[in-house]
Amino acid sequence: TLVMTSLITIYSSSSTDPPHLAKITFTISDIKDYDISNSIYKELKFLKGVEGNNINLDAGTLELVIDYNLFSLDDFKTSLDKWGCAFEDFEVEDVYH
Repeated sequence: TLVMTSLITIYSSSSTDPPHLAKITFTISDIKDYDISNSIYKELKFLKGVEGNNINLDAGTLELVIDYNLFSLDDFKTSLDKWGCAFEDFEVEDVYH
């Protein structure tokens, strides 16, 4: 019984909560510049909670799929600040549980 309890405890502590995903579209006019969009794309790899992204140069939008338990809007804003950008608007399109 003690061994079984220990195994359950170890399994419970090692399993993580499933991600809570949301798709957010940001309007960023400066992202139409290829060099800026490429820099932002690279920067997104280091942001916690970003599960996927899509940049539309023609529309000037950045679509992110994020885990909203991990994603920080402040960290995202800081990343954009590095490249002299800011988002003008955003829309949460879908939330997945």
